[in-house]
Amino acid sequence: ILDGVLDLGESKMVFIRDGDFFRPRVVETGRRSGQMIQIISGVTAADEVARQAGALVDSDALLFNSSTHEN
Repeated sequence: ILDGVLDLGESKMVFIRDGDFFRPRVVETGRRSGQMIQIISGVTAADEVARQAGALVDSDALLFNSSTHEN
């Protein structure tokens, strides 16, 4: 699913479940059709990929920003 892939310009990234967390992983993508995108390499059939990578990045950024600012 396209929303699960972050386009970083020269590379693409997905988030893979690792226990209670999601870890970023660079992937190689192929063809795209509507909201679907082919992953050529970087994940296995057993990997659980986050369906909305942008939401993970946004929430992680909010947690980081709130923990680095003093009130």
